[in-house]
Amino acid sequence: MSRYQVRPATLRDAKAIAEIHVLAWRAAYQGVLPEEALRGLSVEKRHTFWREAIELYEPQVHVATDDGKVVGFVAFDRSRDKGTPSTTGEIWAINVTPSHWSQGAGLALWDAARDGLEEEGCTKV
Repeated sequence: MSRYQVRPATLRDAKAIAEIHVLAWRAAYQGVLPEEALRGLSVEKRHTFWREAIELYEPQVHVATDDGKVVGFVAFDRSRDKGTPSTTGEIWAINVTPSHWSQGAGLALWDAARDGLEEEGCTKV
């Protein structure tokens, strides 16, 4: 049993999602991407993107919480790749705050996305 609760994101979650997105990328891609690119990541731009995604429900966004605090998110929907069958799903993004890496939050998010895609009729991801 996971200590994480996973639920659909609400507009109130958009800022936390944006902050996690930037924080996780800076930690994961340090030494991989140029430092200036990582410094250029903007919580404000990510906030706008995730707010719109949550409002439009495209992609579907779920958050993982630990003791009520958002610690990760997953975005998923049908595949955007041209020519793929409508039964093919896609994980658009999955990010967890670095302090919760390797503790099961990512798995809980993956499980929720898989379940959501199965509900949509997707048989592949």
